[in-house]
Amino acid sequence: MIGRVILWLLAAIVIFGAICFLVLDAMDKVESIKKRVPWIDKILDKRSTFVALLMVSIVLLVGNAYELVIKELPEVSPLQVTFRNVAPNVTCEPAKAGTAAQSTQADQNRKNRLKVAMMLQEGDAIKRRCDSLTSVPGIFMQAAVWASKTSNDLAKIDPSYKVRFDGAEALTYMRSIGNQSLPEANNTTWNYINARTEVLTRILETMPN
Repeated sequence: MIGRVILWLLAAIVIFGAICFLVLDAMDKVESIKKRVPWIDKILDKRSTFVALLMVSIVLLVGNAYELVIKELPEVSPLQVTFRNVAPNVTCEPAKAGTAAQSTQADQNRKNRLKVAMMLQEGDAIKRRCDSLTSVPGIFMQAAVWASKTSNDLAKIDPSYKVRFDGAEALTYMRSIGNQSLPEANNTTWNYINARTEVLTRILETMPN
């Protein structure tokens, strides 16, 4: 409300100044016209001519004032203030710690799977040596050493793996090459290793990634 009053007051001041300027300018022009056209005084002496000029001047002044108010003075738009909620950056340290722990656990799982896979490869290598028609010296001792070491390593990964490995049982096969059977030591060792490699295979299939 106060802004509108101030605006109208400024407009009135501008209009008044414009009227004064126009009046002074008109007086100068009248004097100039009188000098150039002396006979204009005879026309202005008539009352009807004066009234007509006065009406024309009033119309022109009103028109000028209207242009000043509407066109010259810019519209003042109301001040708009916008408040924005800026969310602060939130850092969740526990989440990072959890992610790091998960990554560490995943790395450990991969290492454990690799260890079990290597145990299985060593057992398969002994089994392949057993597939011979000639007795392999000390083959069962090698199998026993491998089984003992594998059992201890499995206990470090998961004690339940050791229990399953030590209690391994499987069908007994009579191995042969062609029509000839393997020597008893080779066949016994092969079945001993085979029962435990089957357990390792099942353990490896169920281990977490």
